[in-house]
Amino acid sequence: MKNTPLKSVSVLAASAMLVLSGLPTLAGDGLTDATVRSYEDQLASLQQKQEQALNELDGIRSSQSEAWMEIGKYDELLNYNKEMKDLASGQLEFLETTIADTKQTLKDTTQAILAQEQAFLDRMVATYMDETTDYVELILGSESIGDFLTQMERISAILEYDRGLVRDLGEKRASLSDDRRKLQVAYAAQKQRVADFESAIAENQRLYDQKMLYINSLVKDESSLINEYSYYKQLEDEKNAELEDYLAELAEQQRKIAEAYVGGTVWWPLDPAVRCRVSSEYGWRNLYGMQDFHLGIDLAAPNGTTVRAANAGKVLTSSYHWSYGNYVLIDHGGGIATLYAHLSSNAVSVGETVTAGQTVGWVGLTGNTFGYHLHFEVRENGATVNPRNYLVFP
Repeated sequence: MKNTPLKSVSVLAASAMLVLSGLPTLAGDGLTDATVRSYEDQLASLQQKQEQALNELDGIRSSQSEAWMEIGKYDELLNYNKEMKDLASGQLEFLETTIADTKQTLKDTTQAILAQEQAFLDRMVATYMDETTDYVELILGSESIGDFLTQMERISAILEYDRGLVRDLGEKRASLSDDRRKLQVAYAAQKQRVADFESAIAENQRLYDQKMLYINSLVKDESSLINEYSYYKQLEDEKNAELEDYLAELAEQQRKIAEAYVGGTVWWPLDPAVRCRVSSEYGWRNLYGMQDFHLGIDLAAPNGTTVRAANAGKVLTSSYHWSYGNYVLIDHGGGIATLYAHLSSNAVSVGETVTAGQTVGWVGLTGNTFGYHLHFEVRENGATVNPRNYLVFP
């Protein structure tokens, strides 16, 4: 039988009601159905509180999962923007270096222009001061027009060379000035890109930190709900312990007044011709990540497999329960009773006397369970025991 961490703890109260449904009222001793119903009401209330805590816990964990997914996205954006900022900063440094180099080159070119202009002026002055290059003397001293033109061409060539140097250097300075202006525009744009990445990083970091604060609050809420669940679980365990004591007392008094049936041995509860396996043992087990006490043994078998009475006895209950589904409880006398749960349907009625091996129902999937199987319990004086202590395996 499949029991959730919450529902399993109320099975004892349900079992008590199953036992009491076939017992006389012991009003003289103060042990009545009302007592068990009181226990069941208290256990149901505790169960509801635990279910509420677990539902809220599921919601918190779902929110945590979504928040961590968003954290992952922010982390990716942070890494991306940091990488892009580093790249842009590297390009910015390159532009700074290039601008500085261009500025220095422009300075050197300007100085070269000034030097060349000064050299040109010096040469002009030297030419003017040099008597040998006096134009009047040059004309008068020339032997011929050809000689005069030759002398003039030489002087003009020197002066034109100086003018060319000054002109080329001026053009270079203009080009460098334009390059510097373009670099400064590119630098300003790149600086803005770096600032944009820094702004994006700051915003992503803000969202990241905000989401982490939210996750931390969810963790605190989760811890609080776990404590709340544990508190109600402890109260339920204590109430179950009280109910066990009550059932033991009730069973002892019932033993004294009940009819004597077969008692003792418990035979195999399924058709021996059908292959089956034990899918869950009696006792503590891990269910949904929490410890759960399984009250019987689960025998996995095909749907519709015949379920047989483990011994002769009287049918105390043949009904439906939210956890057991369709179930049958048989009193075999001598303080021994057996329970058959998750039946597709029941084949016996309350008060009916059955023989060992008689069909009491068929394997199904009713109640709180998964997978076709028979949940089989053996009880001694109202308390469940390990069915392997009684079963005779085929």
